[in-house]
Amino acid sequence: MKLNNKGFAISGVLYSLLILFVTLFMGILTILGTTKFSFDKIKNDIINKMENSLYKEDRLNGADPKIKSGMIPVVIENNGTVKKADLTREWYNYSQKKWANVVTVTNDTKANYENASAGTVISEEDILTYLVWVPRFRYKLWYTEATDTSTTQDVSKVHSIDIIFETKNTTKSSSTIVEEYLTHPAFTFGTEELNGFWVGKFETGYSGATSLEQALVSSIDTNKIIIKPNNYAWRMMSVSNIHSMVTNMNADENIFSLANDVNSHLMKNTEWGAVAYLSHSMYGKGDEVAINNSSYYKTGCGSNSMDEANSTTCHNAYGTVTTYKQSTTGNISGIFDMSGGAWEYVMGYSEETTSAYDLSGFTTTTFPQDKYINKYSSTNLTQYSKRILGDATGEMGPFSYSTDYYSSWYNDLAIFPNTSGPWVIRGGDFKSTTKAGMFSFSTGNGDSNSEYSFRIVIS
Repeated sequence: MKLNNKGFAISGVLYSLLILFVTLFMGILTILGTTKFSFDKIKNDIINKMENSLYKEDRLNGADPKIKSGMIPVVIENNGTVKKADLTREWYNYSQKKWANVVTVTNDTKANYENASAGTVISEEDILTYLVWVPRFRYKLWYTEATDTSTTQDVSKVHSIDIIFETKNTTKSSSTIVEEYLTHPAFTFGTEELNGFWVGKFETGYSGATSLEQALVSSIDTNKIIIKPNNYAWRMMSVSNIHSMVTNMNADENIFSLANDVNSHLMKNTEWGAVAYLSHSMYGKGDEVAINNSSYYKTGCGSNSMDEANSTTCHNAYGTVTTYKQSTTGNISGIFDMSGGAWEYVMGYSEETTSAYDLSGFTTTTFPQDKYINKYSSTNLTQYSKRILGDATGEMGPFSYSTDYYSSWYNDLAIFPNTSGPWVIRGGDFKSTTKAGMFSFSTGNGDSNSEYSFRIVIS
C-alpha cells in the first residue's frame, strides 16, 4: 500500500498521540498505585490501632473471643440484666472465672443495639440467643489407658484439670502420654484450626412455648430456636432433624443475623468435653456442677444441693441469686443446664452398628461430614477404651460399673455407645439425681425422645 506525504504525517500524529496516551495512562496508574498504597497503609494503621485498643486477656495467649457478624458482646449482672460491653475495657476475665458472653437479637433491633453506646441495656424480649466463648487450650493428660474391666473407681482421679490457653498458630501438642499436654481436639473442626468456639449458654428452647407440651416438637423450624433462661427446653427432635435445623441457622436472611461463613452445628461429644474440662479447671467452677432439677425442663434452673431430687419449683432460677451452683463457673457468666434439665443429644455415635441410621433419620447418603461428628468403634456399653481423648468419657475412669453403671466423676452415669444404643447423650436429666452431671454420659437411639434436648455450637 502506497502512502503519500499526508498519510505519513497523519500516521506520525496518531503515533505521537498514542505514545502520549500510553505515557499519561502509565502516569495515572503510577499515581493511583501510590495513592492506593497510601490508602491501604492508612486503612491498615487504623485497623491495627483499633485492634490494639481492644481489651485482651494476657492469660488467653491470643485465644480471645472472635466476635462474628450478628453477635453483640455483653456483660451480665447477677440479676440477669444484660448490657452492651465496652470492648476497650475488661468484659471477660477467665483468670477470675468470668467467661465472655454475646447475644444475638431480633433483626429489627440489631442496628439499634450495634450503634448503641456501651452500657446500654439490651431488652430480654429482643434477645434470641445467649452464647459463651470457650477459648482454645491444651490440657495435661492424667489417665489414658481407659480400661474396660475395672470394678472399683479410683476417686483420687477427680482433680483440677491443668489447662493452658493457646492460639491456633501455636504448634499443636499431640501427646498421649500421662503428664504431657494434648491440644484439645474440639478446636480442630475438619481441616480448620479454631481459636475457640461459641456454645449455647442454655439448652435450646422452643420459642413461644408456654407449657411442657408445647416444647415437644419433632418438626424442623429454625426460626423457633431460642437459647435463653427460664424457657422450656425443646425436646422430641431426632438427631437428623436437629442437625439439619441447626446447620441452617446461617441461611440467607436468617433471624439471628449470622453471616453465611459462620458454622452452626449440634454440639459434638468432644466439644462437650472441652466445656467440662474448662469448667473443672482453675478457670471454671473447679468442682461439681449442681443439677437442674426442674421437672418442667426450665432452662437455667438450679437446685439447692448438687444432686437434689426433682421439683416443680425452680429453686435457684437464673437472675435471682448471686451464686450459681448450676453454672460451669459458679457465677452468671458460665454455661448452664450441663447437669440435669434434659438429657442432651451430642454428635457422637458408634459406627459399629447399622442401627445408628435406623431411628436417627440419617441415611448413608445424608449422614453428616466427619467434621460434624465424633465416631466410635465400641460395641459394648463398658468399652471405655474406645474413648476419644478430651471427650470426658473414658478419661474419667477407671470405672466401677457394678452398681447400675454410675461410676464417672461424682458418681455420674457412665454408659458408652454400643450396638443397642449407638448415639451419645450427656448430662442426665432432672430426675437423675446423683447420676446427672457434666461427666455423665449414656446412650440413645437417635430418635425423637420427650426427655432429650440439644445444645448449639457456633464457630
